[in-house]
Amino acid sequence: MEEQQLGQVIEGRYKLLKKIGVGSMGAVFEAESLITQIKVAIKLINPNLQDQHQFRARFEREAFVAKNLKSPFCAEVLEFGECEDGRLFLVMELLKGESVDTRLKRVRTFPVWQALFFTKHVLNGLAAMHSAGFIHRVIKPENIFIHKNEDGQEMAKIVDFGIAKLDDSRPEADEQLTKVGMVLGTPYYIAPDWMIHDDPDPRTDMYSLTVSLFEMLAGTPPIHDTDNKRIMSRHLLRNRPSLSEINPTIEYAPELEAFVRKGWTLNRDERYQTTNDMLAAVESLMLDLGIEEKVVRRELRDGRDLAADAEKPNERANTIAGLFDFATLQGVLTLGCLGLVFVLVCGFLLSTCNIDDGMSRQQGADWWTDG
Repeated sequence: MEEQQLGQVIEGRYKLLKKIGVGSMGAVFEAESLITQIKVAIKLINPNLQDQHQFRARFEREAFVAKNLKSPFCAEVLEFGECEDGRLFLVMELLKGESVDTRLKRVRTFPVWQALFFTKHVLNGLAAMHSAGFIHRVIKPENIFIHKNEDGQEMAKIVDFGIAKLDDSRPEADEQLTKVGMVLGTPYYIAPDWMIHDDPDPRTDMYSLTVSLFEMLAGTPPIHDTDNKRIMSRHLLRNRPSLSEINPTIEYAPELEAFVRKGWTLNRDERYQTTNDMLAAVESLMLDLGIEEKVVRRELRDGRDLAADAEKPNERANTIAGLFDFATLQGVLTLGCLGLVFVLVCGFLLSTCNIDDGMSRQQGADWWTDG
């Protein structure tokens, strides 16, 4: 989108203020309602794509799905329309923060408690989608946005509903969007059952979320390759790496490893069957790991960027430990020196006393014999 469009008014109501993002489908702008003065986000389709039917259909589907969702854990779409020049646009709530993908590039890994807390948020958003008859299909770090609300607390929201599956969608239209999703969704997070059967269901989303959780904790997806076909074929393998294998610094927790294994197992009948099942498992896991939600909420409400500081506590701990070790060594050496001095002084005093005592005894004997 050209910069000279800043200041343009959409539909006579929304003034474009600044560009805040660019994606495969178009650009996102911060805008202001000329009626209410409320700040919103406006997504404009890329002009090069607006005449391609599958991309217009994807844009329209995103608007339809999002407008029918009522969940604080899903990005809200306020309005959908078409500009006079034929460009489609979405008016959305203005989110403040960054995607999980962006944050991972900055901090490499998330603390376990924070990754599980955001996973709960995404599961709540998915529960709303599944209840409304939608399957997201491309849950990945790029589509999980960490939003800081008015209270200063961070929460995760699902974004981008462009290739969501509708229960009543026409097969031919859904096939077109599936092809688009395979290209734009990246194969790292696509469930094998979608690739094999082309029949995604709620367990498909939970598979993708588990892979995203793995990346939050390990700092990398579990499958790496430069060829998309090889990546997708490796999703069909039963052997999956463990978190501790990829990230040796993470504290090993059998419960966490078991949670991940069940979430992305190859056979979807062996995964969590509903979002409620997986939510209950997350809550149980947090209890097992000693993670108290009220403490998590308080920390996030304080506005601390704990993900950015994820490695700093360890650095501080190491620094403190180093200082402690140095102080301990210094103390031991000091005490050792004082002890040595004490022993030498005592030895000198004792030897002096023995000499004096010997002389006194000799003098006494001499006096006795003289007498």
